[in-house]
Amino acid sequence: MRQKFTPLCISIFLLVLQLQAQDILISTNGTKDTITITEITPDLIKFSRAEHPGISYSKLKKEVSVIQYADGKKEFVSADNNKQLSESTHLTDKGNKVFLEADNTVEQLTIPYLTDYITKWNYWKVVTDINNADFILALDMRKSGAYAKGYVVLKNKDGIEISHSKSIKGDGWNIYLEFADRVLNDYLKKRYW
Repeated sequence: MRQKFTPLCISIFLLVLQLQAQDILISTNGTKDTITITEITPDLIKFSRAEHPGISYSKLKKEVSVIQYADGKKEFVSADNNKQLSESTHLTDKGNKVFLEADNTVEQLTIPYLTDYITKWNYWKVVTDINNADFILALDMRKSGAYAKGYVVLKNKDGIEISHSKSIKGDGWNIYLEFADRVLNDYLKKRYW
């Protein structure tokens, strides 16, 4: 026997789908809006909001600095932000100073190994004061059983992302050392050396 779906059931289902796959608009003033993009024109970004699924909204592109899509990809939008990003590519030049950012215990246990590897690599100088840094290397890492998994993000001092690694995994007898080794050899050296 086939079940009939009521309009209410369909609306709830569509709302659940929208909540699961949300895009984020980061405005030039720093505000974040969780939305679903419906169309991008040369001047506008059109979107809907989960709390008002039948209403269409739009925002001028020049008012948006970054679009973070539901799949994790980021697009830098405004001309001012693109100019800032192109200028920031020199931040990672050889000899510049990097601050290593760690928020949780797993990341903090990895920092000494990564500091040692970057120091021996002798491409950048690691600094302990963010105010003396040219850019930031932020770890986003979690431990699960016998391995650590995550990625690294290179950012300018204003926190704007310059680049983002693919997923990195550390395993073996010392997961923190292994993660740091893979960050250096599988990502940083391949990208900047």
